[in-house]
Parts: sequence; structure tokens; C-alpha cells
Amino acid sequence: MFGTTTSDGTSMTSGQPYTISATIENLGTEMSAGFSATIYIDGAAVGGAATVDGLTALATASVSWPGMVTSDVGAHEVRVVADSEDSVSELNNDGTAEVNNERTERFDTVLAEWTYAVYLDGDNNLELAGHWDFLEMAMVGS
Repeated sequence: MFGTTTSDGTSMTSGQPYTISATIENLGTEMSAGFSATIYIDGAAVGGAATVDGLTALATASVSWPGMVTSDVGAHEVRVVADSEDSVSELNNDGTAEVNNERTERFDTVLAEWTYAVYLDGDNNLELAGHWDFLEMAMVGS
């Protein structure tokens, strides 16, 4: 098995959701049984396990974890582990079959840019309009 990771870009915005996707390939000569793939960000398992029903020899499967959010600004590490529960028995001549089940990539999280709205109350009844604008900005996360 071999996993590759891709993201929606080289850097993520703090607090904004993104998707991590992985393509898993059966590099063996036999069909594999079903297995789970797990994602780790900065060493912690997140997003739950994705299930793959099984792969024929040299076939691939795509898995993804949408809605991932990283709030801490800076460098991060994402690791995808195929067959994370060791349910597929792997064997090859050089004894390295189980070492190709994971892939690690690095990405950066940048600070989100914020939009500010300032209302000066001159008895023009703008409080409600200001409140609605604030709620609208909160929904888009800006």
C-alpha cells in the first residue's frame, strides 16, 4: 500500500476548513482485504478513519477528510496511514512490505485576514444593520 497526500493549496488559512485527500495504491500482486486509513495532523489522529473495501493488484482508491481546520499559525505535518489497523497481511521478499503504508507532508497555516465594520451611532437606528452585518461576516469567517 502507498499513500499520497494532497491539500487544496500549499498554505491553509487559520480557522478555515480544507480537505485532505489521499490516493492509496495496492502495489502487491494479489487483491487486498478491506482496511482503514487514518489521518494525523501534528501527531494527533483527527477526522476519523476512512474505509477502503479492498483493492485489486495495482488498483488505487481515493479517500478524503473534508472540513479539517487548523487554527495554530505556522508549519504543520499531515500523515496518512493506509491499513492503520494492520488488517491486511503484507509480505515481500525483502521484508519491507509494511513500511510503505504511510506518507507525511508538511503545510503552513497563515493568519486569517479580518474585515472590520465600525458604526458610529448618530441616532440613525444603525444598530440593527450593524448587528446583521456582523453576523453575515461571521458566517463567511472573514
